[in-house]
Amino acid sequence: MKLKIFIVFYFIINLSIYAQYVEFDEINGNLSDESSILDNKVKYKGFEFPLNEGEIVNFIVSSNDFLPNIILIDPNGNVFKKTNSKNNFASLITKIPSSGIWIIYVIGGKNDFGKFNLKYAISLYDFNFYNFDFCSGINFLISHANAYFMLLVNDITQYKIESCGNLFINEKGELIFEYNDNSFSVLFNKLKNCIPDWENISNKNSVLFYDKNQTNVQILIYSEKDKLFIKIWK
Repeated sequence: MKLKIFIVFYFIINLSIYAQYVEFDEINGNLSDESSILDNKVKYKGFEFPLNEGEIVNFIVSSNDFLPNIILIDPNGNVFKKTNSKNNFASLITKIPSSGIWIIYVIGGKNDFGKFNLKYAISLYDFNFYNFDFCSGINFLISHANAYFMLLVNDITQYKIESCGNLFINEKGELIFEYNDNSFSVLFNKLKNCIPDWENISNKNSVLFYDKNQTNVQILIYSEKDKLFIKIWK
């Protein structure tokens, strides 16, 4: 199946110092009378992405106006994957098998109109490495937090960070894990060494780290029932 449409060419730019792992952005678009219609069945809008072999991508589209879906087209113009969601959002996560210009189509019914939001996260590496020293692990998680952990939706417990327990994401989208040493001062100094430019605010049993210049990600270290935890969110 090959599709020929007018493509909105979208260059991916991310200047964050944490972009060594993940690029994240979002596009707000709409389906209208001017949108193309395929085979008299679906209305669509397309976006081109230069992707590289081995990268992991996750595209999430949502709309309050229609039931959206996604089609991913490879550099040869063939359908690689597509979603079949019956809800007001759809997600497509996959590993890219070859480098080139890939196309994402946001689709709706031929009579659909309205706005949509397309979020995407693209890894800059293959997910074959799962064990991190403490600072590398923290920066790994910061970069993924900036993308709302969109690329960590599978078995997150496979990622291991030095001196830390298993990772999990709660219902609020916050990533939490236990620090195995019970010294609050050791954890504070260790984390501060990983992110030396971040500001911090201390409370009775916790310290909040934040970076007002580069990202909206926040990190909280706190004590609960004689255990130390680290929470990361955006």
